[in-house]
Amino acid sequence: DPVPQRLWLVNIGDASVRELKFDALPGIKVDPMAAFRKAAKKPALEGARPVQVLLSGDNSGGPAIRWSPDGRQAAVMVRAIDNKDRWIAGVDFTNAQLQSRHRLTDPAWINWTFNDFGFAPDGALWFLSEESGWSHLYMADGAGGAPRALTSGQWEVSQPVLSSDGRRFLFLCNRAWPGDYEVCEVDRNGGTVREVTALDGVEDFVVSPDDARLLVRHSGSYLPPQVAVVDIRGGKSTELTDTRTPAYKARTWIQPEYVQVPSKHGAGTIWGKYYGPKQLQPGKHYPIVMFVHGAGYLQNVSERYPNYFREQMFHNLLVERGYIVMELDYRASEGYGRKWRTDIYRRMGTPELEDYLDGLDWLVDNKQGDRERAGIYG
Repeated sequence: DPVPQRLWLVNIGDASVRELKFDALPGIKVDPMAAFRKAAKKPALEGARPVQVLLSGDNSGGPAIRWSPDGRQAAVMVRAIDNKDRWIAGVDFTNAQLQSRHRLTDPAWINWTFNDFGFAPDGALWFLSEESGWSHLYMADGAGGAPRALTSGQWEVSQPVLSSDGRRFLFLCNRAWPGDYEVCEVDRNGGTVREVTALDGVEDFVVSPDDARLLVRHSGSYLPPQVAVVDIRGGKSTELTDTRTPAYKARTWIQPEYVQVPSKHGAGTIWGKYYGPKQLQPGKHYPIVMFVHGAGYLQNVSERYPNYFREQMFHNLLVERGYIVMELDYRASEGYGRKWRTDIYRRMGTPELEDYLDGLDWLVDNKQGDRERAGIYG
């Protein structure tokens, strides 16, 4: 197991050192694996579960500790080593105690992403949470205010940035469909979410010091990541780069068709990319190739430049040779909310295969696929 961590409060004035214990965090003394241990004839854990403050995946690359701009408050993100709980706690400096501000718990596992948090200029705490089933933005006013959601819906918020005046947030969103990423904006008090960009495949962004423009990294199916400047208040984007060679741009690439495969196993919709000829020949049945992306938690069915761009080129070759090709964001893929991410918990291999069998049926029913000549790779 990872080495558990402890947290200390150091008073610079008198060099006193006091431990900030985790015992008061809600649920920390409850063993979420107790039923499984009992079935294995093992005792439940006793006392507080081991935790870490150093959060893997944290954007800062360091301990998950944030100070308010005036230095009067601190917040600490604590993660159980069993990955079932994540707490955000304030610090009582006088009594050297942690005060829970938010608990995120999951019977499967807490995500390594969507853990951004911080303070607004007025001391309000903001953070991301998947508690609704989707990553959304929350704000807790005052030293002990209850969190309230600023965004909601079946889409994800990521990479939030608070404006310098503390009045609004900018963040990545995939509201139109799971693979369409834009920069969105919302008031710090909530309300209407506005899409700032219209680039479809935004990957990252930086806000200018005057909060007037965005420097945006974006991409497309056959467009490697490029950089553009976008006016936050509206207007066309100004492209700063185009790294494609003339030979690359001269090719006619087969654009993927984004398709929705209905699940026959209760999973809803499985998003996929289909590659095939412009016109299917009447009466012909096409051999099928299906591609499986790696990493499990990764999204390859999106408007961004794919992680598997080489395989996408190979898919062009396969279509030229008479095949039809399908790739799916099977269950456990990124971009589709908490349930999709954790649906493989304690049954890895089954949901993914079910999704590909549904994809095979879809190709046979809709694209003249030949079930007797179907192959899979990845």
